[in-house]
Amino acid sequence: MRKIDPARHEERRRQIMEAAGRCLARDGFRGATMARICAEAGMSPGNVYHYFESKEAIVAARAQTVLARWAEAFAELIAGGDPLSLLPSKVLALSARSEAGLNQSLNQVNYETLAEAARNPAMAEIVKRHSDGVRSLFREFLQNAQARGQVDAGLDADAAASALLGMSQSAREWKARDPEFDLASYLALLDDLARRMLAPSR
Repeated sequence: MRKIDPARHEERRRQIMEAAGRCLARDGFRGATMARICAEAGMSPGNVYHYFESKEAIVAARAQTVLARWAEAFAELIAGGDPLSLLPSKVLALSARSEAGLNQSLNQVNYETLAEAARNPAMAEIVKRHSDGVRSLFREFLQNAQARGQVDAGLDADAAASALLGMSQSAREWKARDPEFDLASYLALLDDLARRMLAPSR
């Protein structure tokens, strides 16, 4: 039996995921067929199907890659235990680092994926798993900070985690809507709101 080279296997998977990202950004979820993904990756259908059984499987792997990068970068971000590590400006920068290299138009891909999730139960499950994974990282950190007296003990940690993530996501969405949007001023305002929300009660 032919032995599998783990490094080559992973490199091929990455190549396919990047090709899929370009197709998704260019053609949308429905237009990014497996045939187009194969052509973009420069691989035969049989070869691509050796690594992924479907387009949904590729999207799921991309989401898992982002989440793994998130977890690694997030661990570094919060290593000092400072709750202000979760300010929207810092979270947005973390997102950019975690998603770097997957494609050129990540916002567009995110919107296409969310739109498809409304129609496709399999895609909805992928989106939910990814969202739950990221939110759980924030929730656990906030709960630990509450136990140390660094964050308002009366704050609902799960709701606060969702709010902080929503703040950073809203910044991306406004910038996508308007390239001239004053992102710096908006993030400064969001950071101030987040500081007030997290501040321990006196």
